[in-house]
Amino acid sequence: MYLANSLESVFIEICEPKKKNMIVGCIYRHHTITIDEFNSNFLTPLLAKVSTENKIIMLLCDFNVDLLKIDSELPNSRFIDTMSSHLLLLQILLPTRITETSQSLIDNIFLTP
Repeated sequence: MYLANSLESVFIEICEPKKKNMIVGCIYRHHTITIDEFNSNFLTPLLAKVSTENKIIMLLCDFNVDLLKIDSELPNSRFIDTMSSHLLLLQILLPTRITETSQSLIDNIFLTP
């Protein structure tokens, strides 16, 4: 069950003549929903649906999943596995949030080839 303010998203479809249509989505996952809940209840069903449409997919997202920690945190690893299983490739490889004491890669762009 989602809290009212735990997830926000908006999607559009860009249609160009003689080109493959593109689905562009912006998603925000609030920290009140766990990464695993987000994966199983929202992300997996969403990707299963849009992956069957033979369109380019671009997700511009604040998932609040630190992709610098996929080797040390299992939910983060499962998240990237979910994205990869739907051929969504990470486009940002450097930290997106840097403070004096930490770095994280929590704002992400994923794109199908």
